Amino acid sequence: MHDVSELLVPDQDGFRHPFGNPKATNATSKKHFQLGLDVKNLLLQCQQRLDALEENTEPDIIKGVLEDTETAIAHSESNTSALQRFKDVEAVSDVLKESQGILSSVKADVELWRSLYSDDSPIKINNREAFINPNKGRHTPSLIAYCLALAVRVFSGGSIQVSGFVLKAIKLFGIALGTLRNGLSSDQQKAISDIPDTIVTLENHMNLGITSVPYAVCPDCHFLYKPEYTLMSSSPQYPRFCTFQTTTLSSPCGADLLQYNKPIKTFHYYSFLDWFGQFIALPEIEEYGDKFCQSIDECPVAPSTKASAKDGNFIRELKGPSGDLFIRDRGAEGRWLFKMYADFFNVEGNRIRGKTASTGLLGMMCLNLPLKMANDPAYIYIPGVIQGPQEPASKEAVHRHYLRPLVDDLVTAYVQGMRPYTTYASHSSLGIKSVPYERVFRAAIAAIIMDFKAARPFAGFLDVTSHLFCFTCKCWHKTQLGNTDYDNWDPVNDDILRQAAESWRDADKESTREAIEAVYGTRYSEFWRLPYIQLSKQLVVDPMHAWFERILQGFFRTALGLDNPKAEKVPKTSNNPKAEKVPRSSKIAFRYPFTPPPRPCSKRIQLLKELTRRMNYHSAFSVGRIHRKLTQAAETEAQRQSLSTFLKEQSQDALVFVCIDVNRLPAVRRYNKVHLVEQLMSWRHSQSFEPLVPTHIDSVALLKRVHETIKEVTTPAWVSKPPHDAGMPRAGVLKADHWRMLFEIFLPLALLSLWHTESPVAADNAKDMDGVLATSMSLVCASVIMTKNVLTPQRRHSFRQSYTRHVLGLQEHFPSFLLPSHHLAFHLLDGMERFGTLRHWWCFPFETLIGKFQRMPINHQIGNYISRSNSTCESELTIFTGQQERTMLHTFYHGSYFRRWLKRDDCPPLLKVCRDLLDKAFGFNTQVTTPETIPDEILDEYTQVPANVVDLELESPDIEFSDNDYTSKLGQICYKLSDLTVPSDLLHLFGDGDLERYSMVSAHYGFYATPRSRAIGNSYVCFKLQGYQANNWFAGQIQHIFKKDGKIKAAIRRSKELVLDTEQDPFASFWVEGFEAKMVSASFLPRLDIVDLEKIIAHTVRWEITPQIVVVLNLCRVSSFVNQAADNNLTNIRSRYYRACFCVLVSRRSVLWIYLCSSR
Repeated sequence: MHDVSELLVPDQDGFRHPFGNPKATNATSKKHFQLGLDVKNLLLQCQQRLDALEENTEPDIIKGVLEDTETAIAHSESNTSALQRFKDVEAVSDVLKESQGILSSVKADVELWRSLYSDDSPIKINNREAFINPNKGRHTPSLIAYCLALAVRVFSGGSIQVSGFVLKAIKLFGIALGTLRNGLSSDQQKAISDIPDTIVTLENHMNLGITSVPYAVCPDCHFLYKPEYTLMSSSPQYPRFCTFQTTTLSSPCGADLLQYNKPIKTFHYYSFLDWFGQFIALPEIEEYGDKFCQSIDECPVAPSTKASAKDGNFIRELKGPSGDLFIRDRGAEGRWLFKMYADFFNVEGNRIRGKTASTGLLGMMCLNLPLKMANDPAYIYIPGVIQGPQEPASKEAVHRHYLRPLVDDLVTAYVQGMRPYTTYASHSSLGIKSVPYERVFRAAIAAIIMDFKAARPFAGFLDVTSHLFCFTCKCWHKTQLGNTDYDNWDPVNDDILRQAAESWRDADKESTREAIEAVYGTRYSEFWRLPYIQLSKQLVVDPMHAWFERILQGFFRTALGLDNPKAEKVPKTSNNPKAEKVPRSSKIAFRYPFTPPPRPCSKRIQLLKELTRRMNYHSAFSVGRIHRKLTQAAETEAQRQSLSTFLKEQSQDALVFVCIDVNRLPAVRRYNKVHLVEQLMSWRHSQSFEPLVPTHIDSVALLKRVHETIKEVTTPAWVSKPPHDAGMPRAGVLKADHWRMLFEIFLPLALLSLWHTESPVAADNAKDMDGVLATSMSLVCASVIMTKNVLTPQRRHSFRQSYTRHVLGLQEHFPSFLLPSHHLAFHLLDGMERFGTLRHWWCFPFETLIGKFQRMPINHQIGNYISRSNSTCESELTIFTGQQERTMLHTFYHGSYFRRWLKRDDCPPLLKVCRDLLDKAFGFNTQVTTPETIPDEILDEYTQVPANVVDLELESPDIEFSDNDYTSKLGQICYKLSDLTVPSDLLHLFGDGDLERYSMVSAHYGFYATPRSRAIGNSYVCFKLQGYQANNWFAGQIQHIFKKDGKIKAAIRRSKELVLDTEQDPFASFWVEGFEAKMVSASFLPRLDIVDLEKIIAHTVRWEITPQIVVVLNLCRVSSFVNQAADNNLTNIRSRYYRACFCVLVSRRSVLWIYLCSSR
């Protein structure tokens, strides 16, 4: 080791000063110079050990040296970052230069040896900084000051100056309080002195920052370039031009990556390995992960009833890196599963006429955690924010480049495993000294959940509007969008998809890629690098986007015509030539159950036996085109001639396929195209030439009734009511939850009241709308069933049956309204089987997170911009490239780690109160079952003293939140009434007994309340009474909530039963399908029913349709029903629809056999 005295050099005055600069002669400079020497010596030792290795050295010894050297390299690079501030000191600069040369040589040697001896050991994660306690030695007032300043900075978007002002103002406030007495005590002075003057100092002290890797992004092809660093500079280094080749024979991209030595476009990536090290250091996380895996061990076969993510099939089938089961065969390792999300959003907000700028967000949520924790931003992993303002083009699958750093880490986390320095459980074990890097963890993605617009490019599939619209089954060609024969849908082969994607990636020219896209419908995705990935199973159809925002919204706006409808249109006739035309008729003239065309494949698959073996892609595609053309309307002779010409242009194999399908194969020994076309034209003349006309709907009257329903229906406070003018432009953009509530509550009530013939307020044309009503209510019932929190096999079957009835009804009443979403929605049942109930894998939590990103204060400079000063010199230009996206990423983690700090076990009680106030103020407390969500004004007249209520035993097998993801809070939180006077009706029942009365009590959803509260909708409930039918319930209004003999009860005034003048209750017509509504009297019985709290089923909505009649609807998401009648109804519908297919089945087989024999 060099002696510092050896480096002392005399200056011009003859004095000897270290480092050649007298100004640098201080203890700090000496300290950093010594640190530089230590780094240099460490690298020299590594170089010596590498030089001592030979080819005949034992492999274990070589791997040990390489592992130690890699640890030393990381340690050296970390330490030298602290030396950058002193690189102007000559001696420090010299040491850095020498170390840089040695480091380059050591890295080259390590890379050479690693090519021969790859590292397959678990990667070590140094997470020791996560266990630094920022609360240690600080008083509670100081911590509260930290909380206030950080809340202003992180969640309110306060600037550095504003946050610094808050800190200084708090210090002044503390000093001012001390002047009220005899000055400050020593503890008070310390509490004030512990408050820093700047928010940057505080953030560093709280360890809230993250280290993100700034990848340079090609502005043309979006290929990512990882930065390179030297010991002499902390500035990242990038190549000047893009060298990526789209195909093996194409020229390099050649686009400029830099402008004024700064990347034109950047992508900041936060390593999954670093995040996991912080994640596993949190309290209870390791225990939750192990508990999840243990529950799988205890139930190796997936239960038929789905109530949580643990009930899914896929997590039990997922293979580990050694080919065994990922969870059950884990041994002593920890196993973690995640859900992957990605979407693009407008950072300017979802305003109709506002600015638009598309920014991408990647995210992962942990499947091992309870659902409430998994959805909490404090536990969500965000890899990065994709720079706007435009979304990357999907044609060349450029989205995959943004996944590459993440997939690199995920492959490591799955194959090698992760070995953190320690975990919270091992670190906090009393009396047991933790062993560093003891336990190994592995992680995998279980489900990939995105909307269609993001899922297709990220997964490498063609757009959903292409003929290859489904990635789960082999259904293809748009003529099959209405196919409901789901029992015969064959699943996609993931091995073939993987081979096709890799062939696309390795293709030498664009024409080869186009052929692969046409045959397989896939491009390349980085997801295929994950050894366990099965995109046909793991890329799930998101119910939020596919169902609520596409199917429900499309049916409301397009099919029912409720998108700003004008006055009812009258058909144009000769007597009324000025009348407006009715909505355009369908192009379809009839529907026929054609045999689906064979799915294109390079190895010709067997379909229709021998015939399909010789069909190529062109012939298979022609079958679908013939199907579409044959079913189109042909009212004129010219259109029929065009059809004949079109058929002559198709391949003979395709024509034979269709002729056999319709039982019209020519009865001649040798035939050609002319014979085949003649037969198809003859068959076409037997069908209708007129276009199918959609059922006419008075959209104006229907929308008016919907608006009346939204205004007049009384709902509990937790129901998110859509705008009262939904369907009109002034209503703005409706959220997915608005569409959900619109179809589960308001629209069905409006439809039944208007179109059911027995309704007391039915329209004049109600009899003509019976089919449309059934089609609409089938969609409503399917939506109600699918959102249940407990999905039994019967419920899942009923969902598919109801949805099938809806699709068949669409073909009859709205023939032009069939979307790819209608087919893909059938696969929601697959998601239920694999991953449990919808709330465990839909996109609602991620969209909520996107909303938080949209509310982050920004400078509205999306992407990059250049700030030019008055000077024209390039040196006066300031470049901002992706700074906003980086700021959003770091701001999110500041908030995430800040809330993690508040969740520490050692936080003082007052700081936990601050946490609760912060969660309420900034919307982190999304659990609707707690009174914190009750508006403050409702509680003004009550004493807000939560009662210590014993946990109640919940007897109902269908109770809400029955799984351990959400614990039912029924009766656990109560709010006492300040008025101690016992009402006369209770006094009559119980006398002068001691009754503790409440204004509100927590329910399964929201809270139950009395009419005295302003949230009167929470007082309307449905309940069961002993001695009555088990499958029926009564509606009523809670009058009092009280505790008697240690048990909470409700005094309910029951609604009077209604004597109907009709044969059936029109609103109960779809009871067995899941829509539990009925009519009751508008008045109540005089007596009170005393009901145990657990006997209350749920809230109800209440709609007074006449002064004497009220409609009530059960809002319980777990209500049981028998759907046998609905199954029988569907069987009848499908048998009628497919009768023609069944009738000709035998004859088709006979004709096919005759054809095959003759062709031989």
